[in-house]
Amino acid sequence: LSVTSFRAARGADPGYETEGRGVFRIQLPDNDYADAPARAAFMRAFLSNLARESELAEFGATSTLPFGDIPAGSALTVEQENGEFTTEPRVFGYRRVTPGYARTMGIPLIEGRFLSPDDGEDRPTVALISQSLADRYWPRGQALGKRFRRVSPGQPPLEISVVGVVGRVRDTGNAEAARTGETIYIPYAQNPMRKFSVVVKGRSGTEAAIAAGVHALRATSPGL
Repeated sequence: LSVTSFRAARGADPGYETEGRGVFRIQLPDNDYADAPARAAFMRAFLSNLARESELAEFGATSTLPFGDIPAGSALTVEQENGEFTTEPRVFGYRRVTPGYARTMGIPLIEGRFLSPDDGEDRPTVALISQSLADRYWPRGQALGKRFRRVSPGQPPLEISVVGVVGRVRDTGNAEAARTGETIYIPYAQNPMRKFSVVVKGRSGTEAAIAAGVHALRATSPGL
C-alpha cells in the first residue's frame, strides 16, 4: 500500500512545472518600503531589469509558492450566475503575482487572458482564477467577467473581476482534497507585499538563471 500510494503521488500532476526553474526570496526592508506605492515602484523597476537579462527565458514573482509556503487565503463573496452575490464570504487561496508568474510556472491558460503589466495600481482590480474554482461556481463556462467582493474593516468593498481562468495548482500536495486548489491570482501591483518569491527560468540552467536574477536585483537596489 505504501509503494502504491507513493507511485500515485509521484504520478499526480501538481499543475505546474519545476524543471529548469529556480527560485529566490526577497523581503523588502520596512523602513524604505513601508507603503504600497514604494513596493509597487520597486517591482516595476525590478521586472524591467529582469527583462534585460538575456539569460532569462521567463520570470515572475508570487506572494505564495506552492508546496514551499503556508497557503494564504482570503474571504470573499462571489457573484452567482443570477448576478447576486453570496451572502456569506467564502475562503479561497489568494495569491499576489506579477504578469509573468503563471507562464513561468507552466500553469496553462484555459480561458480569457493572463495578467498584464497594464493591470496596475491605478486600474480596476482583476484576477485569474483556477479551473476548479470556475467549475464550482460557473460550471457552464461563464466565469469571465464575474466578480468577487472583498470586505476589509473600515474600507469600502473591493470588487475583483475575472479576466482569465488557469489550470488548477495543487498548492499543498498531490493528495489534497478536490475542493482545494480553488485559487485567485491578483496583480502584485494592486496589493503589493514586502515578502515575495521570484521564480526564474533560464536558457542554460538554473544556476545561471539565479545569477541573472540576483544581477537584476542588484541593479534595482544595490543594498538588498
